[in-house]
Amino acid sequence: MSAGVSMPSRPSPLLLAPLLAALLLVSAPSSTAFSRRLFQSTCDLTCSRLESCITATCSPVDAGSKLVTLDVSGCKGNYVSWVCCASASCTPRTCNSNVAGGQFSGTTCNEAYSAAYVVPIGFMMMPIQLHDGRLAGNRTCGNGSNGYGPGQCCAGGSGNCGTISNVCDLTLDLSRFGPR
Repeated sequence: MSAGVSMPSRPSPLLLAPLLAALLLVSAPSSTAFSRRLFQSTCDLTCSRLESCITATCSPVDAGSKLVTLDVSGCKGNYVSWVCCASASCTPRTCNSNVAGGQFSGTTCNEAYSAAYVVPIGFMMMPIQLHDGRLAGNRTCGNGSNGYGPGQCCAGGSGNCGTISNVCDLTLDLSRFGPR
């Protein structure tokens, strides 16, 4: 060693950071598999949490009906797989979706940020179903056909979270959200 030059006793963390990052990239089987594995293991949504993250606005349409707009984007900061009104009293109006065109399938809005339905003016308790891959659900979808009857879900409900399904049944009290 020459005079005046000293070697540190251990490597600087600033020198190790790029090496560690390179090792992590090389050790992952593929970036797609790595990100998918991370996504599937995130089961942070519950039915009880949905009750506080879904918001709604109600506005009169005419003397006998009102427009109910459900905003589900606050539940995970993005769209959910699907949401539907689980009642024959709901007429789909708009589907704000990640899918181009944002169209309903029955009363189901896929990849939904929000969905709006026209309902009778006295309709105060709105049954909805919501599905997402991050959701530990409470609804059994064993019937195999889509709908909102016993054993049915508005759309597909499979996934890796929870022991029942990735679909939640909720009933929103619309009196919390504006004009009756």
